[in-house]
Amino acid sequence: MNVMMFYFIKNIGKREYVLREQRLMELEARNKLQLYETVSDKVQRQRQISHEYKNQIACIQSLVERSEYEELQKYLEQIRGEVLHDLDQIDTNHAIVNAVLNAKYQEAVSRSIVVICRVNDLSGLSMDSSDLVILLSNLLNNAIEACERYQGERIIKIKCIIEDDEFIFSVRNTYDGKLKKIGKNLFTIKKKESESHGFGLKNVIQTIEKNNGYYAIEHTDEEFYISVVIPQETHH
Repeated sequence: MNVMMFYFIKNIGKREYVLREQRLMELEARNKLQLYETVSDKVQRQRQISHEYKNQIACIQSLVERSEYEELQKYLEQIRGEVLHDLDQIDTNHAIVNAVLNAKYQEAVSRSIVVICRVNDLSGLSMDSSDLVILLSNLLNNAIEACERYQGERIIKIKCIIEDDEFIFSVRNTYDGKLKKIGKNLFTIKKKESESHGFGLKNVIQTIEKNNGYYAIEHTDEEFYISVVIPQETHH
């Protein structure tokens, strides 16, 4: 009976481990698919913009030729807003980082969240692209969703820089103060779907450890902060 119980418990443990790994893989795949769709949409939008610019230039030229300057000014103000909306707001000299940060920036702004971002030149970033998507997407998704439930001023502050041969990515966001502990030093938001957030954060931690990095989490009743540091490969 004891032997049978041992194998029964062992099999349950294996099954739970397999299910957990499957959920982590599904979460990673969902983040990658979301990034791919974002990049594809941007490429398609750029093609449309190129076609629109030709028409806009023709319209401007026509207004100038007819000396209709008042109409010209109104038209320029209108398309200026459209052009600024379509342009990427963040440029780090790294295609993957740009894709994720700009996608999340637009998503946050569309949900009435103020985004403050500090970046520098990340062209020398040695971190694997897949790991970057896991790290950036999960932490920014959590920050955006936490801000959405906050009744006060919604703010996300992002730092994404290389400094002293270390890649530093930190996110500070306002939230409603409700947290659930899912590990010794790990917290997620309190909600019915918090399990997916728990897996997302665990996936982030695995990625940090895989890259020999470390992280710190701080929180008050209104603000949540996580900072990740990944040592960079140096070439001499």
